[in-house]
Amino acid sequence: FSPLIKNFFKTKTSVWMSHEDAVIKLPKNFKTIAYTKDSKLTIVENTKKKIYGVQFHPEVTHTLNGKQIFKNFLFLICKIKKNWNVISQKSRLIREIKNTVKNEKVICALSGGVDSSVVALLINKAIKKNLICIMVDTGLMRKNEFKHTYKIFKKKYKLNVKLINASNIFLKNLKGISNPETKRKIIGKLFIKIFEKESRKYKKIKFLAQGTLYPDIIESKSSTGSKTSKIK
Repeated sequence: FSPLIKNFFKTKTSVWMSHEDAVIKLPKNFKTIAYTKDSKLTIVENTKKKIYGVQFHPEVTHTLNGKQIFKNFLFLICKIKKNWNVISQKSRLIREIKNTVKNEKVICALSGGVDSSVVALLINKAIKKNLICIMVDTGLMRKNEFKHTYKIFKKKYKLNVKLINASNIFLKNLKGISNPETKRKIIGKLFIKIFEKESRKYKKIKFLAQGTLYPDIIESKSSTGSKTSKIK
């Protein structure tokens, strides 16, 4: 019995699998906890080193009861004692932002994604109009999605946000490019260039706000051993 799956398999369950990358050989001192017809190493563990691996996405709603995996890892395996809740975390973060920023201004690159949106809304709660958000429309989102997102930030949440329509520039530079990594680098460099150009219009900006999650750092870690990480 593995503590990672306690109360997870109540009945037959569905999970959101990842079949793009797969572990095909079990590492030394690991054992298989669960498998599917197409994935023989769906859940593995090394109890001695307390290393656990899953091939599916427990964090998404498509995985039934996926939160139980996280609860088991945190409370049964890592022995963490829960002394927080969402409301107290929100209040603490807002208070820390106020204490750090004080009366200074903050500039934020707001993409409309979860990471930067959460950061922008938290900072807005703390310092209001001293937050300046810049949204760069790359033209790479779904039709009208970017404009709709901008209106929500502007009208519903009252963010101090500036919209830059740069879709023509991005599409022109991506024309004829098929390699995903090349595309990523073109998009990243263009975004920084446009964001920096717009940022120069604002004076006395002391802080830059960036919304990113730790998985971005893990995914972007250098394979050559470099200590720096290229955030997506």
